[in-house]
Amino acid sequence: METRSNDNVYLIKSYVPEILGAKLPSYYQTFGYFLHLHKVEKMTVRKASKLTINVIMEFWKKASIQKLESVFYEWKGLQKHKSRSGEAHKKQEHEFVSHLEDLFDIAHQDALTIISNPEDRAFLLRQREKGRPGSIGVRDKVTERKARAAGERKQAEARRRQKSVDEMNIRS
Repeated sequence: METRSNDNVYLIKSYVPEILGAKLPSYYQTFGYFLHLHKVEKMTVRKASKLTINVIMEFWKKASIQKLESVFYEWKGLQKHKSRSGEAHKKQEHEFVSHLEDLFDIAHQDALTIISNPEDRAFLLRQREKGRPGSIGVRDKVTERKARAAGERKQAEARRRQKSVDEMNIRS
């Protein structure tokens, strides 16, 4: 259980005990959840990173542990010098805080080229805007069904080829 003194976390206000919603996770959600696991649940940085990435994989389906750890080490560096009142340090703090509501973007660098569905491409572009407008709807069942059928066709072809090879081996 957290006390009130633990509710105010340096630069991010509070920990995030779970990531919810229909939007791709923001830095605040991702990093707040990571800090919850690391500070409250007492997990190591690596274990908390892996668990956080596993949670956001539900949204992204790919991992980028190094990116989350670099955010942690950036925050840790700022926290280490939080008593500094210089303009450069205040600017760094402000930049860090201003990115907290931005998309925690771990998409492939060529994602917009790779994504063939125009709706998916538009969704990613909208999520990259300030405030991450839009939300995830239901799964695209038509595309899912086509991909499953293509996989089944490939498996059937592989079985036919193997059967043909086996028959040729029996004859010789």
